Amino acid sequence: MFLPLGTYSPPIKLAIPLLFNLYTNPREDEGKVITDSWIFGPVLKMVGEFEASVKKHPLIAMGTPDPYVPPD
Repeated sequence: MFLPLGTYSPPIKLAIPLLFNLYTNPREDEGKVITDSWIFGPVLKMVGEFEASVKKHPLIAMGTPDPYVPPD
């Protein structure tokens, strides 16, 4: 998970994803602490699975011509 600091700043990799409970924090205010700590386990598991799949099947680079033909 990455957090952009501004339009021209490079993104910063977060240690844990930013999570928002849209019922209690509909404006996604980063200053409000999330109290649903049970969610971090399942979310971090999904993030780990995604990162492992990206290592196995790399993302398509930006600017790749369409239609994309994967390497053999």
